[in-house]
Amino acid sequence: YRSLRPLTILVGPNDSGKSYLAMLIYSLFRAFNGELEPPGVEFHYLSRRSSRMMSRIYRDDAGWLSEHQHELEAWLEGVVTGKSGWTVRTLPEFLQDRLRTLVDAAIEDYVDALRGEIQRCFALDDIQDLTNKARQARTFALELKELKQHDPMQGLRAEFHQGKLKTQHRYDISDMRVGDLSFSVRRRSTISRSTKESNDIRWEFLQLELVANIMNGIFRDLRHGAYYLPAARSGILQSHKALASFMVQQSPFAGIRRLDIPRLSGVIADFISLLITLPHDRKGPLTELATYLENDVLDGSVSLQSARSEYPEIFYNSGCGSWPLHRVSSMVSELAPIVLLLKYIVRRDDLLIIEEPESHLHPGNQRKLAATIARMVRKGVRVLLTTHSDYFLSQLSNCVRRGQLKEHGDEYLLAEEVGAYVFATEEETGASVVQELPVSTEDGIPEVTFTEVAEALYDEMVQLQEVTP
Repeated sequence: YRSLRPLTILVGPNDSGKSYLAMLIYSLFRAFNGELEPPGVEFHYLSRRSSRMMSRIYRDDAGWLSEHQHELEAWLEGVVTGKSGWTVRTLPEFLQDRLRTLVDAAIEDYVDALRGEIQRCFALDDIQDLTNKARQARTFALELKELKQHDPMQGLRAEFHQGKLKTQHRYDISDMRVGDLSFSVRRRSTISRSTKESNDIRWEFLQLELVANIMNGIFRDLRHGAYYLPAARSGILQSHKALASFMVQQSPFAGIRRLDIPRLSGVIADFISLLITLPHDRKGPLTELATYLENDVLDGSVSLQSARSEYPEIFYNSGCGSWPLHRVSSMVSELAPIVLLLKYIVRRDDLLIIEEPESHLHPGNQRKLAATIARMVRKGVRVLLTTHSDYFLSQLSNCVRRGQLKEHGDEYLLAEEVGAYVFATEEETGASVVQELPVSTEDGIPEVTFTEVAEALYDEMVQLQEVTP
């Protein structure tokens, strides 16, 4: 995961594992964030996992609380509201030990959530099917690394080997910040201390708050939104309304007879759900980028329209009129989701995953979209994309080269901001092999897979010319 850059590009032939990896990375975010938060609301661990962790704290608290009740009281008496320098190391030793136990349990909860999220995103009956989908690739791993460079062993490693998920994690939380504890102090002043029950509640919330702050620190890179735009967006958009209509028609029979509902992968289900629930009554901070795409590429605007009780529908508006997406070109259908997410949802530090952004675009428009990707990075959005287009990659390379100019506008990329990876398939085993490509200001992004195809085309043309009578 630490290999992700502000812009991460995956290239390679079809069925080599690019989308596979993109979905796994998306699963990492969704496992921590749970259900999609309302756009613009920053996730906080306390709001998503609190009930499960509170249950764990309550279940084994009795002995611990009775043993340390007076020490806790004495310590909290000295807590100063507004002090921001609290770390785990500065807490009483008995509380440090308690937090390490609870944080280990919280990380295990995350691992369980990751297992379920991978099954959901890939629409698997069992997590063992994941390596079956990877054919002969029996082992692969995902790692969440801590920022501390002096301890490369810090972090979480999830390894899939022969259909089984094995995990290892080690985090030294001693220097993790735990906040100013103002929440606990306020709760201390509002909850009566006249009964043991109120004391227990107070200390349970204290532990929960401390665990929440530590978990938000450990997984800080996953706290932001992650949005996945799958390939074949135009087809999904044109069929999702029919799917929703089918489900509504079948709903009266729920509990009466078995319903055969079409099965969708989690990334497609999230994509459809996101577009249905877009908060189109307010604009986001990246509306300017959406407007650029509308004016320079679409030559029109994209909007959501719905009556009070109607299913929302996406429309394309131009000087000639307004049409639903099923009546417009595939280019508009492919770009509409990107425009809508930029207009209403995506914010700084969010991760936007786009499969084949160049689909159905003329090379000229591919260049404009690639320049918009560079603008997204300048606005602080993290982008991961897969591509099969040499035009698209060449324009991104030009954005990297432009980064060395004094006057470069906002359509530039720094070489260190770009990570490029080429996927290949081993002939003997069918396994995917991933190799990082060097990105430099002078040479841009290597186009290895595309130059090979261009050379093969040229060689074939030369051979045909030699034998043509």
